[in-house]
Amino acid sequence: MYLVILKPTFYLMNQRTFTLAEIDAYCELIRKLDCPVCRASDVKLNGTLTSEVVSAIVLTRYKKKIKVACPDCLDKANSHAITTTAVLGWWGIPWGIIRTIQALAANMKSKQTNHIEGPNQYLRSFVLSKIGQVETYKEDNRRLQEIISAG
Repeated sequence: MYLVILKPTFYLMNQRTFTLAEIDAYCELIRKLDCPVCRASDVKLNGTLTSEVVSAIVLTRYKKKIKVACPDCLDKANSHAITTTAVLGWWGIPWGIIRTIQALAANMKSKQTNHIEGPNQYLRSFVLSKIGQVETYKEDNRRLQEIISAG
């Protein structure tokens, strides 16, 4: 499956076409749920990309994941990934230092969108990746909560 982004429409190859308004409507369903980390219910959820690097001499592991939670929990997730990467990422040769720089930049960029008012690109990407499940369970908050908790 390939995702091509052409504003204002997102196209999913071999599947249905969704407009930005339709995707944002699905995002609003997710944003109204409780935070899967701290269980806060008084703030709208968003998404972030955490990038983490752990290296050991010739081995380097670069892990990226989209996480959905409240903005404060997203900040903590990015900060944790930054700390882990800064301490353990640069030890690998040759990819450790290269991936460490990439991950630190990605986390800082992601962190800047955690508190924006509407859904950010990471939440939209998450919703698009789970669009079938979100459509199926759009009336069932418990199941939607399970979807965002599982990541």
